[in-house]
Amino acid sequence: MKSRKLTITIILMSLVLAGSMFGCSSTQKAEPQAAKQPQFEKYPSIVDAQFVMDHITVPMAKNVMIVDSRPKRAKYDKGHIPGAVSIPFSKFDKMTDQLPAEKDALLVFYCGGLKCPLSHKSAFKAEKLGYTNVKVFAKGFPGYMKVAGNYPAVSVEWVKAQLDKGTDIAVIDSRPKK
Repeated sequence: MKSRKLTITIILMSLVLAGSMFGCSSTQKAEPQAAKQPQFEKYPSIVDAQFVMDHITVPMAKNVMIVDSRPKRAKYDKGHIPGAVSIPFSKFDKMTDQLPAEKDALLVFYCGGLKCPLSHKSAFKAEKLGYTNVKVFAKGFPGYMKVAGNYPAVSVEWVKAQLDKGTDIAVIDSRPKK
């Protein structure tokens, strides 16, 4: 036990010595955390997971649309908030016909979490198109999945790909018989 403490002490002292030799000093100020995060303009109307869960209905209400701004095949297909539609930011301008005709419909955009700018950028674009009830769920898909009891939905394309590969999965159709 004493030899282990001695070894750790020697390693720590070596690191301090090496740092001082190469101009690294413990007195230097650390770079602010905000400077390390990607900078983008955040949409001003942010909602939490409970707000999103309160608006998930099957079928989705006519005046509500939850929009996944992440890439479809790489992210949405593998898991998304139930009821969400895929309008990737990279294809937003080509897919505006997927948005509701009613400009006062609730649009909730999300993407890959707090560091992801895609939902914010999509929300600004929707606002420029005249939508008046636009929100961003900034914690995105990871924030949704952190809430106990939440589960993701997957796309039909993803399920088909799994079946085609012979993946050992069970598909249960829980829809009413009709």
